[in-house]
Amino acid sequence: MNEKNTLFILGGGIAGLAAGYFAKERGLPFFILEPTSRLGGVYGTHQREIQGQLFRFDTGLYRFHFHNAESEAFFQTLLNQDLLKIKVEKQVFFNNNFIDLPLTSSNLQKHIGNFNFIKSSLRVIQGKLKRNDTELESFQDFAIDKYGQRISEAFFLNYAKKYWGLPAHKLSLDIANERINPLDFNPLAVESLFRNNDKKKESSQFFHYSKIGFEALTNTFLAQIEKEKIIYQQEITAINISDNKVISIEINDNVLIVEQVISTFPLPQLAQLISPRLPQSIAKAIQELTYRNIILFVLYLDVAQVSNNSIIYFPEKEYAFTRVFEPKNQNSASMPKDRTVLIVEIPSPMKRYWKNTFQRETMNQVLAQLAQIGLININDLLGTDTIPLPLTYPVLSNNYETPYQEVINYFEGIENLHLVGQSKLFNYTYLDEIIRSSEKKINNL
Repeated sequence: MNEKNTLFILGGGIAGLAAGYFAKERGLPFFILEPTSRLGGVYGTHQREIQGQLFRFDTGLYRFHFHNAESEAFFQTLLNQDLLKIKVEKQVFFNNNFIDLPLTSSNLQKHIGNFNFIKSSLRVIQGKLKRNDTELESFQDFAIDKYGQRISEAFFLNYAKKYWGLPAHKLSLDIANERINPLDFNPLAVESLFRNNDKKKESSQFFHYSKIGFEALTNTFLAQIEKEKIIYQQEITAINISDNKVISIEINDNVLIVEQVISTFPLPQLAQLISPRLPQSIAKAIQELTYRNIILFVLYLDVAQVSNNSIIYFPEKEYAFTRVFEPKNQNSASMPKDRTVLIVEIPSPMKRYWKNTFQRETMNQVLAQLAQIGLININDLLGTDTIPLPLTYPVLSNNYETPYQEVINYFEGIENLHLVGQSKLFNYTYLDEIIRSSEKKINNL
């Protein structure tokens, strides 16, 4: 592996595979060093056979959200196939009711009452007259300013605390970005005061999805990357720095001299590998950057379908989970016709140990709650799995920008260390953005 000018890509997740793909296109010598026995990182296809029938589903945010025709054309060409355009039905479960998303003003009136609805609408108007956007300092400020206290508390603030692990007043305004807003609403509270003919909005959102799921993307990358360029079970124990340059990496107790390195590791993981230790100020900044772990609790069910929804959100405190997914509703070919899978998403803090986060009583509580609200019948349960996804997404606290920029500036000062994926994009990032970031980095080498 000691070829001259060889690029070493640390991590065989989607960012690492994309970097290898584009490096091969440019004729750059490279190796991908994957610490585990599988590729894909948090993205992957999980499968299990039960009673002779195969269940397949993808983990991670494996979907494409295109913002322009150029981006869509790029991925159509990359995958060499037509992508499915999926209409995703979504609901929120609130006050023992399943409510269509995005919310319409008529739905709001129905579920929080006319008095609370009008009161919230008037508060929104008053707030907009007294305040401009520059006075908003947190996600809580944004939610209350846009939707009023009652609506925000019911649908946003509790959910945000469950989802991100911090109270909404400690979350950044960046959470309000449309692409990372965990609950999808239309701001109809104020509009309804001036409209008599409130039209029902579509309770759906479109995104693109490969016909065969995540496997299509890995197959595309692997068809370009020679098998010998990917080396598995490469436990990286140190990245040695001298004079603002990576001089070697230590792998499985062996020292490898390097000239160019791409890291796809999350920033806290990368920081632990740097030798000598990071300056104290940078180490402190790293500690201020936190992530959420996710546990997927997978239920295999002896029913054709649970609901028409791809996603159902649960903002209320009594539910330990934030949302449930039914993959069959976006790709019916992945499941037996008469059976389905329901995936329950449970966030947990970055430092909590997996075996302590999901004990048997938690599983039983989740099953009991899903049965109580009528989503499942315990007698239909064929089996369960738990899939841990560590460091799945970063927590955007209301002061994350300062330590993040300090850390990025430090690593960018290391001339031959390049960051892509979670190492660079400390935000809630879609798959197409991760791939394009790897392409950009390779093109700039």
